[in-house]
Amino acid sequence: MGSNEVIDLFSQKETFLLLIHHCPDGDAIASSLALGMALRFLGKQVDIVCADPIPQAFRFLPTVHKVKHDFLSGDYEVIVTLDCGDSRRTGFSERIKELVRKNNKLLVNIDHHPKNDLHSLATHNIVDYSAPSTTYIVYQIIKSLEVPIDHK
Repeated sequence: MGSNEVIDLFSQKETFLLLIHHCPDGDAIASSLALGMALRFLGKQVDIVCADPIPQAFRFLPTVHKVKHDFLSGDYEVIVTLDCGDSRRTGFSERIKELVRKNNKLLVNIDHHPKNDLHSLATHNIVDYSAPSTTYIVYQIIKSLEVPIDHK
C-alpha cells in the first residue's frame, strides 16, 4: 500500500490509536507525538499508548502528558505503529493481532527498520529503509496532510 493511500486514510477516518514500542526511544516517542498532534489538528480523536513509562529525558516534549499506558480495543478505526516493526515490541502483540485478523481493524506500520512481523500483519505499510528515522517519515506525512508545523 502506498503512502497516498495512507494519507487518504488519515484524512477520512476519525479515530486513531498510535502505539509507541516498549522501552521507548526518542524516535518512537517524537514520531508518535508529532503524528498525534497533526491528526488532532485535523479534528481526529487520537490516543497514544506506550506500555512503559516515557523516560524522564523525553517528558519535556509537547503533549507527552497525554500518553496512556493501555487502551480499549474497540474504540479505534485505525491502529498505527511507529518505529516498531515487531508486534512484540508494542507490549500488546496478541491484542493487535486479534484486532487486525478477527475484527478487521486497519493497521498502519510506519517504520525505517528491516521487515519483521508487523510488515506482514499491517494493512498499510510506509516503510523507508533509507530514512534516517521514523520521525523523518512522519514529517513527510504531515507535509502531505498539509498540516502547518509550529515551533512550540
